[in-house]
Amino acid sequence: MTRDSRPARAAQLARTHRRLLDAAVGLFLDAGYAHTTVGAVVRAAGVSRATFYAHFASKDAVLRELMTQVWDAATAEYARFAELPDCSDARVRGWLGGLLDAWQRYGPLTLLVNELLAADLVAQSRERERRNVAVLLGDYRHWGHLPREEAGRRAQLLIFQLERCALEWVSGRWDEPREALLGTLTRVWLATLRAR
Repeated sequence: MTRDSRPARAAQLARTHRRLLDAAVGLFLDAGYAHTTVGAVVRAAGVSRATFYAHFASKDAVLRELMTQVWDAATAEYARFAELPDCSDARVRGWLGGLLDAWQRYGPLTLLVNELLAADLVAQSRERERRNVAVLLGDYRHWGHLPREEAGRRAQLLIFQLERCALEWVSGRWDEPREALLGTLTRVWLATLRAR
């Protein structure tokens, strides 16, 4: 392989990896995790079984990578909150709108994974929650009027509330119009942030 062909090969590997992940997500959501086989994933992705195993050790490894992507996306969203220049109604509402958009993208997969969580994934999930609280607190400028321990408790409570709310909304178990939900979430977040 020439030096010039390495970036093209890396790009091809990344595309194949993404195709496998996308095929797996579609099958996991349509047929269920238990009913999805590696053979079904490779057929849906249009690759060989050997190619699958060059990228993943097992179907479980695919699920774990997908969950890591969901967790990383959540952490990135909470970090964006910490980067807001202020906590005005418009900025918090805009941030919450972006978070609901992310839940619409990742919510079905999150619902699936919540049904399958193994003990080690539960432990990883709890660690991700701690990290999300830390990135939500950020440089502490939005929380400075509160003692750190109180700010941490409020951040955790807001995350619990938001994630449960988004999970119920994305699943269709809570049939609320997006804008009404966004308005209520904004008011609750602002009240929690501003209260002494």
